[in-house]
Amino acid sequence: QIAFSSSRDGNYSDIYVMNAADGSNLTNLTNHSSRDYAPAWSPDGTQIAFTSDRTLDVEIFVMDADGGNVEQLTASPGHDWGPVWSPDGRRIAFASNRSGNFDVYVMDADGGNVEQLTDDPTEDFEPVWSPDGKRLAFGSRRLAGAMEIFLMATDGSGVEPTGVLGIPSDWFSTP
Repeated sequence: QIAFSSSRDGNYSDIYVMNAADGSNLTNLTNHSSRDYAPAWSPDGTQIAFTSDRTLDVEIFVMDADGGNVEQLTASPGHDWGPVWSPDGRRIAFASNRSGNFDVYVMDADGGNVEQLTDDPTEDFEPVWSPDGKRLAFGSRRLAGAMEIFLMATDGSGVEPTGVLGIPSDWFSTP
């Protein structure tokens, strides 16, 4: 199945799923008057993490794959957005400006143990897990204001530029 956000039913943005092969079985999972977006499947396919402003602040939520059991994972001033699951499903990385500018954070899949991994006066966001779960790629404007892809360990150490301009969207390991 494909999870995506859309305003097709008249709400600002809801989370939907559909069959990947042919687009059938289109189902609105959130059907909420708020803006729900940036869905991310858990590795085992049982849950979807997403960003929402349903609390009048932008926070991260999780729900069962059928749209049930919606739970708020973050509750901080500022915007928490762009959740991505670790390959083992135990952690979620995300971007937040809770410290004044956008940095990369990780938390347990239940919302506990939030850790700030980056602390730079420029924007750090769009984290992506490596397939082995040992590193994160993220976008940053650290060098001359251009958006560049950086790498770091999942504890925030070893931040290094790749020399490639862009924003990471996924990480696949070739054999």
